[in-house]
Amino acid sequence: MVNIVELDGVRSMHFGTAAVQGTMRIDQPNSIELEYVQQMMMWLLFRDDAAHIVQLGLGAAALTKFCYHHLALSRITAVELNPEVIQACRSHFALPNDDDRLKILNMDG
Repeated sequence: MVNIVELDGVRSMHFGTAAVQGTMRIDQPNSIELEYVQQMMMWLLFRDDAAHIVQLGLGAAALTKFCYHHLALSRITAVELNPEVIQACRSHFALPNDDDRLKILNMDG
């Protein structure tokens, strides 16, 4: 069960518990809100782009959206098992529709 909670301009995704699966600052939907997720992008210190970025697990799509909007030469593929998560990311977390650069696959990674 995917639950969406909003507080003080931040939207969070939960899976039926208090544990946060991902967040988005509503007025900055393509930024990365959580520090540990920001740290996952540390590779950008050493490389400014990648031909193809693959992500296992979508969370609230923070990494996916950041890469899509800030790394214009990269293709992005995210694999997510739960179709509810994909739908929640599209409807509540500003995940764009698939196109030539972005593919969201509903399958087991």
